[in-house]
Amino acid sequence: MVFRNIPGRNFINIKNEIDRIYDEMFANRTDESESMGKVVPPVNIDENKNEFIISAELPGMDKKEVNITFLDGTLSLSGEKRRTKKENLKNSHRSEREFGSFSRSFAIPGQIDENKIEASFDKGVLTVRLPKAEAAKEREIKINIK
Repeated sequence: MVFRNIPGRNFINIKNEIDRIYDEMFANRTDESESMGKVVPPVNIDENKNEFIISAELPGMDKKEVNITFLDGTLSLSGEKRRTKKENLKNSHRSEREFGSFSRSFAIPGQIDENKIEASFDKGVLTVRLPKAEAAKEREIKINIK
């Protein structure tokens, strides 16, 4: 058999080897403590003239499993996504869902009205609303031409 130089062939071989090593390292683990990793929930941070809105995807979690704090201009989210007994099967053939603890922190620019911060949790999405303090809100000023 003659192998010709095919562009990208080495990258395909490297990818296949990495996949094989990964499968060997993580395949057939039954001990939950060994298989639990670090969960990194995806987060969106949006801003309008009145507030910052942070939303995090936390599917399969309950609001009681999530901690939210705001200190010195930093919003912190943390919690732990655990396997249920039903999900902790010893004969699992593939497991792509993430389980484990998470902690994420975000510096929020400007002044926040800390007494009006609100959080809601609906269908696996955590939404935190951080209202801007009056001094931090954008104000449009009409300037008269002389």
